[in-house]
Amino acid sequence: MNKLSIVDTPTYKAAMSTGAKQDHLAELIAGTTKRIEVGDASVISVIRKSGPKRHSLPILISPDEASNTLHKNLLILNTASLRDHEANFMYTATVLTAIWEDETINEDYRTVSRMAANIFVRWTGGAVINRFGVAPADGDAVRIVAAIYYHFQGMRFNEDDYEGRGSYAILAKLAEATGVPNSRVKEIVDEFDFFEDKTLFDFTWYVSTLKRVSAILNDLVDAQALLASITNSWFPGLVVPPQLALQYRPFFIAMLYSAFNDRSASKTSFVRLITNILEGKRRRQGEIFVSAVESIMKAQTRAPRD
Repeated sequence: MNKLSIVDTPTYKAAMSTGAKQDHLAELIAGTTKRIEVGDASVISVIRKSGPKRHSLPILISPDEASNTLHKNLLILNTASLRDHEANFMYTATVLTAIWEDETINEDYRTVSRMAANIFVRWTGGAVINRFGVAPADGDAVRIVAAIYYHFQGMRFNEDDYEGRGSYAILAKLAEATGVPNSRVKEIVDEFDFFEDKTLFDFTWYVSTLKRVSAILNDLVDAQALLASITNSWFPGLVVPPQLALQYRPFFIAMLYSAFNDRSASKTSFVRLITNILEGKRRRQGEIFVSAVESIMKAQTRAPRD
């Protein structure tokens, strides 16, 4: 699998270690279910009169008890007890997770990558630079690391992909996401040798590479500090969505979708950042992005069945 699975992210592992999976499975058995097919995966919504415990993670269930296989089910709870923005986000994130996790669907969100990559870099790269006081001379390197992490998240790099024209395409993609000139991107990439053969671009890589490019980050940054830098960018009290958005692209796309599509998100720092980035183009760009995400979801989901 050349995509990161949600079960491999630190935040998901931590949440599941608390017994949440067992609780939700018990509720699945007790409730009436509806299923939305997404390729070979399914999104199961549990319908319960009393309403579920509040939780913002899709739960992966597999017929053979192995969570990282094809033919998965993703469990989300009935949203009756959740506020609208929580319910909408949970549904969107779960459907996008099902699409991303299904190897039979050739969908890597390329249709929404350009603007999303730029916002991701400004969101996490900017948080790192501002929170930890990164020196201006190191700022470009931080942004480039964030762009690499976004575009190659979960992939294991093959050095053959960085030969000839492949390297120009990669450098151009990083320059577009960061606003750093191509020549400067190449200089920094060559200096730190980011694209070593067999490199796995996961959250561990992101943390360790940030420490490499800045002396102050080497002293101050670890996984928890990095997660803390973006935790308050979303709705108060909802720390899991932004943490997973940093580690797992479907959740970031869902968060960005909600930022454009949910008026209650307008006061979050994440939406304020988007407004600053897009300036007067926010409404139009938002319409294009929302339409693209909805097209992805509609193309891959079938009508719910009882």
